[in-house]
Amino acid sequence: MITKPLNAASRSLAWLAVSAAALLAGCAIDQRLPEPVPPRPEEVRALIANLMPASVGDRAGWATDVYAALTSLGIPASLPNICAVLAITEQESS
Repeated sequence: MITKPLNAASRSLAWLAVSAAALLAGCAIDQRLPEPVPPRPEEVRALIANLMPASVGDRAGWATDVYAALTSLGIPASLPNICAVLAITEQESS
């Protein structure tokens, strides 16, 4: 069997068909990402303690109190929120 080389239009059409098939196949598979596991409270408290200035006494106690305040107010214990609380606390304590 003798075949002719594909012209540019045929190559483009073939590429488009293969791309569409790959796209549809990818959409047909349910590939949900797993829900992120929230950090444990002790991990968050350790992070808070590590972010505090070295001059702070009873860092573990402060970390427990900051974590409790965030939790009781329903504020996520995210890095930006923790840093904001610590920055304001340091500013107001000086």
